[in-house]
Amino acid sequence: MSQQKPLRFCYLGGLGDALDVYNAWMTGATLEYFGTNYLKQFYQVCKDFNAEGFVILASPGEYGCHHVPGFTLEHRPPPSYARLSGIRYHLAFNVWMFKIVLRMLRFRPDVFIVTAGIAYCLPLSILKLFGVRIIPAIHDSLWRRFSKLKLSSRIIRRSQAWFFRCCASEFLVAADSTAAQVRSLIPKKNIRIEIFLPNYPKEQFSSIRGPNFDLRPFRVLFMGRIEINKGVYDVLEVAGNLEPGKFHFDICGVGSESNSLQRAIDARGLAEAVTYHGFLDRKDLCKLWDDAHIVIVPTTTDFEEGFNMVCSEAILAGRPVVTSDVCPALAYIRDAAIEVRPNDVNGYRKAVIALASDRALYHEKQAACRPLQAQFYEEKNSYGAKLTTILEGLSLGKR
Repeated sequence: MSQQKPLRFCYLGGLGDALDVYNAWMTGATLEYFGTNYLKQFYQVCKDFNAEGFVILASPGEYGCHHVPGFTLEHRPPPSYARLSGIRYHLAFNVWMFKIVLRMLRFRPDVFIVTAGIAYCLPLSILKLFGVRIIPAIHDSLWRRFSKLKLSSRIIRRSQAWFFRCCASEFLVAADSTAAQVRSLIPKKNIRIEIFLPNYPKEQFSSIRGPNFDLRPFRVLFMGRIEINKGVYDVLEVAGNLEPGKFHFDICGVGSESNSLQRAIDARGLAEAVTYHGFLDRKDLCKLWDDAHIVIVPTTTDFEEGFNMVCSEAILAGRPVVTSDVCPALAYIRDAAIEVRPNDVNGYRKAVIALASDRALYHEKQAACRPLQAQFYEEKNSYGAKLTTILEGLSLGKR
C-alpha cells in the first residue's frame, strides 16, 4: 500500500520573527508579545493535520531562511514606502508577490493562507492553475469604511473582486464588517466566511488588578503602533485640553512616529500629562494595566482598521474603552465602551471627562466588561479553530 503524501500548508504573514515564534510554540514559552499570536496557531494547525509548513513573513530587514523540523521559515522583506512611492511602489509589490508565487510553485502547497499583501493578490491566481487552494485571511478592513477612496484604492478593490470571485471560496476574517466587505465584492458567489476573534489564555490577565475609580490622576492608556492614522496625535490634543494634574495619559508602542511623538510631547509642554513608554515587555505592560482607568483607541478614518486587539485586551483587563466605529471591534464590546464619532477629538475629550467624573457611568461600563470576556477566551472563536473548520470542510481531514 502506498504511503499517503503529507499535506503542505503555506502561511504568508506580516510583521514578526517566525523562528522566535516557532521556538516559543515548541517549548510552550510565553512570548514578550502581549496579544494573540496567530502564527503560533498556524504551527499548531500544521501539527494537527500532520502537514509540512512553509511560513513567509513580510518584515523589514534582510532576507533570511531557516529550516526546522516540519517547517521552512522565510523572512522576505516587502517593498518600502521610504524608497518607492506611487505606481513604482504598487508595481514593486506585485513583483514581490510574483517571486513568492515562483517559490510556491517549487513547494507546491495544498493550501496557501494569505494575510500579507491582500491588496496585491492577482499574481497568486497562477497558483490556482496548479490546484492550490487559496484562503485569504483578512485581519484589516479591505478598504477605508469612512472616507472616499483614492483612484489607486478603487483599482485595488476591483482587482480584489476579480481575484476573490475566480480564485477563493473560503475566507478567514477578523470582524463582521470585513465579512460584509468580502460579500459586497462577490455577491453572487457561494462562499464560506469564518469570523475569528482574538483569543487569550485566562492566566494572561489573571494578575491584573481591578481599576480603582477614586485613584487620581485618572489614567488613560493608549497601546498600539505609533502612527498618525492610529490617532496618537489626537491623544495629545485631548491631553492638552484637560485640566492639568487630574488626568495622565500613558502611550506605549513603536512605529514610524516614535521619535516625532516624544518631540511633540516636549514641544507642547505635556511631559507632566503624557508619558511615552515606547515598547514594553509583558511585565511592564501589566503595570500599566494595573494603573489604567480606561483605554482609548482613536484610530482615524485614514486607516483600514481591523479588529484592534487592544479593544479585546481592555475588556479582559476590565477597563472601559473609548473608541469610534472606525474600529470594527466596537460591535463586539459596545456595552463596555463609549462611542465617539470618527476623528472627533473633542468627542474623545468629552468621553474621557464623562468616565472620570461620573462614577455611575464608569462602574456601568466597567461592570459590562465581565460578560463580554467569554468570547475572547473561547477556543472555538480562535483563528486556529476557524482555520481548522475551513480545512476540514475542504476534505483535508487530519492525517
